[in-house]
Amino acid sequence: MIKINSVVFDLGNVLIDWDPRYLYRKLFQTDEEVEWFLENICDHDWNLKHDSGQLFSKGILEKSKKYPEYSELIHAWYQRWEEMLGGPIDESVQVLSELKEKGVLLDNIRAAELLGIHGIHFQNPSKLRKDLQMLKLL
Repeated sequence: MIKINSVVFDLGNVLIDWDPRYLYRKLFQTDEEVEWFLENICDHDWNLKHDSGQLFSKGILEKSKKYPEYSELIHAWYQRWEEMLGGPIDESVQVLSELKEKGVLLDNIRAAELLGIHGIHFQNPSKLRKDLQMLKLL
């Protein structure tokens, strides 16, 4: 069995609460408008392309050409991304701290998987702890 000595974390919704609604609730009048925009314009699949390595500049340009009436709101995704962040997810940060204390090397899951590194898809802090215990890291 290969000894694991590194763990890679993603930030959004793993270590830090991330939700584009935090930003777009400031930019739209109603929650219905926010949901429509996030389901039809800057949707989940569009965001996943950026998580997979597509440059935001390319994704924003493509969406803005397709939906010019929403161009300013599409640009806000990148220009005001900090406003999509909530606070830390305390249980996950605790797991990260414990791994660091044990001297385990830490980075980002997408990059790791592209390099052939085994990944754990984060679902919640409790499952993360169990998965890491099964790998004998905690």
